Amino acid sequence: MNKRTIYSGKHKGIAYEINYKEARTVAKTVDMPETWASYIYIDCVNIPEDQRESFWLKPEYDRSYAHYDYMSSLLANLPWHHGITYYDKEGGPDNKRQFIKAGCDYGHLWDEGHTYDPLYVENEIKNVIDAFWQLVPDYKLHCSGNGKYYHRSEGTFMKDGYFRSKEYQDKIEAERKAEANK
Repeated sequence: MNKRTIYSGKHKGIAYEINYKEARTVAKTVDMPETWASYIYIDCVNIPEDQRESFWLKPEYDRSYAHYDYMSSLLANLPWHHGITYYDKEGGPDNKRQFIKAGCDYGHLWDEGHTYDPLYVENEIKNVIDAFWQLVPDYKLHCSGNGKYYHRSEGTFMKDGYFRSKEYQDKIEAERKAEANK
């Protein structure tokens, strides 16, 4: 059995995930080094319609396996650790939201001998998210307070990476004032 540690968070309203697998022996003579991977989750509904098709890629099939030409997508322009190496779609049928999970790994030949830690990998995935914002400045954000979606100019990012709309913050402030005046 392999042990995997998963870290997750949000940066500027976009969810990310970091996976770590410990070094392990897979056969008596084969040792596998520790491996890291990082991913972002993009909610397709929040991408402006004129850019959406550039991210929601059409599958190509090899037998029954779907794969995507993510190297020709806009995602390939982001500063992934030695390039994007993962793309998949989540959700979709039965009125579920459509998400793209895109990422990279730290298991390349040129990674041999390098040691990474969660903070290093987190800083790199946050740089990817910052670059995504430059690529898609009108990406809509989910307000963690009221559940509505807004342009980022209509609110602020909290320390934990979540977004709060000005509308929600004003409502909370008005409720506090009303409570204090009772």
